[in-house]
Amino acid sequence: MGQLSDSAWGNLSGMSITATDKPGWHVEIDLSDTAWAGLVVPFSRQCRRKADWIECEVREGRFIGDGGSHNLNELLQRFLAIVKTD
Repeated sequence: MGQLSDSAWGNLSGMSITATDKPGWHVEIDLSDTAWAGLVVPFSRQCRRKADWIECEVREGRFIGDGGSHNLNELLQRFLAIVKTD
């Protein structure tokens, strides 16, 4: 399906990035009205240190990711890697 274009980013109106009290980040991106609506990516987790961890999945038309306080960029990169390779 190719790369996520600027116009595709505009269609991602259901995107939220929230700071959590773990501490860390929670990211949800709604894919329901995109070319990736039916995409399923199994849950995966990487724990490197107490504050350096990431977990994500794509299910029910949503990218769902959580990570440590310094892992927001990695969460967004993981999302981009998923939609760029599909």
